[in-house]
Amino acid sequence: PENMTLRLPKRSLDSHKGSFGRIGVIGGSQGMLGAVYLATYGALRSGAGLVHAILEKDLARDFGLKVVEVMVREATDLYGYRQAQEGLDSLVLGPGFGLGSKQKNLIEDCLLHFENPLVLDADGLNILSDNPTIIRHRKGKTIITPHPGEMGRLLKMTTADIQNDREGAAIKFAQTYGVVTVLKGHNTIVTDGERVYINKSGNPGMATAGSGDILSGVAGTFLAQIKDPFNAAVLAVYVHGLAGDIARDEKGEYGMIASDIIEALPKAVSIIVEK
Repeated sequence: PENMTLRLPKRSLDSHKGSFGRIGVIGGSQGMLGAVYLATYGALRSGAGLVHAILEKDLARDFGLKVVEVMVREATDLYGYRQAQEGLDSLVLGPGFGLGSKQKNLIEDCLLHFENPLVLDADGLNILSDNPTIIRHRKGKTIITPHPGEMGRLLKMTTADIQNDREGAAIKFAQTYGVVTVLKGHNTIVTDGERVYINKSGNPGMATAGSGDILSGVAGTFLAQIKDPFNAAVLAVYVHGLAGDIARDEKGEYGMIASDIIEALPKAVSIIVEK
């Protein structure tokens, strides 16, 4: 923790919003737009300069009524989604996306054609589990953020086997596919296959719907600003957990909800800056 301030990029006086990253979030489905909301605001509250939600037309219209600071972009086909990704510094892929054939085609297209850093989460991971070798062909850096069940599907193992050797499972996937693996849970593990970080921030109150979506947004922000994806993931996990600890102190573990974690993110980052 004492080194987190060394990972956090310093902000110069002549900075502008483009200096802090243009982050895109692709996800959402009927009844699951909240996942995109949490990911986009997780990105904004952790310091992103610009955040774009890239959604199907009907979903974009509904989402636009909810948000103020997020830029909403419509897309209907692969070409439209590719256009919407132009100029982005990082992409968060998968929150609340669903598992249909259209989603599968889009996930695979993004993995192969988006060349900047990418965070793969949620349904993006479930789709990847059908053909994980595709991720080897990515040109950009990749962070994956599975919970133990998703990690099990990726490695064709049971959740119990993953939990019995969390570090080994995370390292195995990172080494095999050349990604940074963030295995969520108590003492979240971050590894690039060589370096390993075990996180100590966070608390049981964070086991609430949407907490993981926030983490993917925070990771997208730091991935756009930090060249080393391992350090970006380490910082994201620590900040996310620290925000959860702040929310716990204010709300208590039993009544915390995901939006409490979002509201605590600025204070969490400020604590690191002050160190």
